[in-house]
Amino acid sequence: MAFNLAHATVNNGLAPPAPQQKRQPRILFEFWIAGILIRIREGAVRHIFESHSKPQRETKDWPTIERNVSKHIAEMISSSEHIFLSNVRSTRDDSIMVYLKRPQDKMHHCFVVAHEGDNCYRLNTGYKKLIEDEAFSGTWINSGTGVVEEYWQGMQGVYTRGAPEENFHYWCIHGRVPSDFLNYQPPVLVPVPPPVYLIPLIPVYVVPQHVPYQQELIY
Repeated sequence: MAFNLAHATVNNGLAPPAPQQKRQPRILFEFWIAGILIRIREGAVRHIFESHSKPQRETKDWPTIERNVSKHIAEMISSSEHIFLSNVRSTRDDSIMVYLKRPQDKMHHCFVVAHEGDNCYRLNTGYKKLIEDEAFSGTWINSGTGVVEEYWQGMQGVYTRGAPEENFHYWCIHGRVPSDFLNYQPPVLVPVPPPVYLIPLIPVYVVPQHVPYQQELIY
């Protein structure tokens, strides 16, 4: 019998079954940060308490705690006068850092949100950290106006550390269509040589003058 080198037919000629997708936890709250939709799912608040809070007595009413704290986080971020988003200290390519500090806060609130699809992100974790203002020094780009601003304490709005063309996260935050990012072609800057000015040459005629010879008298 001849040995067949052709690939074996999968599932009797039918298309292979679609991979089983993991069921996502239920969404407790949704809110917008500029052009991205943030989702707080079940389990996120419990992860924050267990990872970044002091050990507390065991509680059994996690559904109520998660619902109340999720609402508090959503309202706090939505009502913040300024929000800074940067991927500089993010440890994963699919996530971005969110920073804010209210007037009554001594430390910054730091949140990590990860991309889920399209312009939707989920809250992964959050914590408080003492951050000096010098860490925010430099330029930020206002997502509402596109204006580049130098950091100062009273600035208001949603800001990204870089331009929307720098990465996919900034692109979505600035309200761009997510699918257009892969097709974006940065403009090619062609150096323009300095202008050359042609100065017309004007002929100059020198008319020789006759200088009479004076003989010096010698006495």
